[in-house]
Amino acid sequence: MSTTPVSSPMTATTQNKPYSYAQNNQYTMDISPKMPDAEAPYSGQSNQASNSSDTDFPMDKGGILKVIDDNAKKVGVPGKDLQVFAAIESSLNPQAKAPTSSASGLFQFTNSTWNDSVKRYGAKHGIDHTDQPTNIKASTIMAGEYMKTNMQSIKQTVPNPGLVEAYLAHFLGAGGARTFLNANPQAVGAFVFPQAASANRSIFFDGRKPRTIAEI
Repeated sequence: MSTTPVSSPMTATTQNKPYSYAQNNQYTMDISPKMPDAEAPYSGQSNQASNSSDTDFPMDKGGILKVIDDNAKKVGVPGKDLQVFAAIESSLNPQAKAPTSSASGLFQFTNSTWNDSVKRYGAKHGIDHTDQPTNIKASTIMAGEYMKTNMQSIKQTVPNPGLVEAYLAHFLGAGGARTFLNANPQAVGAFVFPQAASANRSIFFDGRKPRTIAEI
């Protein structure tokens, strides 16, 4: 994959995200959001999780976390990692829709990334073009497959990638993650990732002031 800057394939929907890029010289960051209370209902409609993960409601956040964990195991990725991704990207809202792109669902797949993922991985999981990113089970499986592919790719830059690198690749794509990790820390992030910055101003700008790679 190219290491040229790319836009985020999964654009987060909220302006106040429950995480921060607390950078240091090792490019580590805290991306551990406060996980939702499993007892708190996701919607006012019901506290009970639906028996079908194909429907988005009624389902509480505890039920959503369980579906993510169960289906992450099927793909062979850590359930907690995907739970963190979903909490960051959509606050565990399966119906989340980004106002600045086509990104939607728990993991904020854009249309192009979703269609590509379904084409590449869908057949072996019984997922096809009729399934949408708002489908909790399908989106978790596609996010897991996408994560595995990204992790293999960024090993070119980081031999033993962890959760930090996995989320960077989730947010920027594997090529974008490699670009980020290799970038000059003093470079202006919006210059390196103009399209991602346009869709995620709260990450790339502090008010009207652009953040450097080190500050992001």
